[in-house]
Amino acid sequence: MKKKTFIPSWYEDKKNEIIYKRTKTCIMIIIIANIILLGFILNISNKADSIEVYNASKNNNIGVLSTDIVDIVTVEKYKELSSFLEVNNLNFKNINISKKSLEIDMEVKSYDEYIIAIRCIENHYSIKELTPSNKNGEKYNFKIIIEV
Repeated sequence: MKKKTFIPSWYEDKKNEIIYKRTKTCIMIIIIANIILLGFILNISNKADSIEVYNASKNNNIGVLSTDIVDIVTVEKYKELSSFLEVNNLNFKNINISKKSLEIDMEVKSYDEYIIAIRCIENHYSIKELTPSNKNGEKYNFKIIIEV
């Protein structure tokens, strides 16, 4: 035979109120965590887009390699390098930006200008790789990879 007991209604209401508060708190924590994670994702995606916006004012081609996420240090190095090239009157055709390096395709008019460009860049930056010059008509084309 079962024993019948009396449970007051105020006890059941208090028990239900505690369960509702816990559920509401868990839902609020999950919503806040989702907002924070969404903010991080948007922040990371905006870093790569800022390079393309910066490229809109230039005539040169700038490419971001899609396999790497470009960080702020690389963007700052690019800005520093582009201002350095403008100050020294060095022209570049194309820059590919990756997480660890900047790859520059340059074009010069003569072999002497080729030597001067390499020496000028080598004095200020660490050159990781240098391809030999290819004479294309009257101009020399070469590629320099600079470590960030």
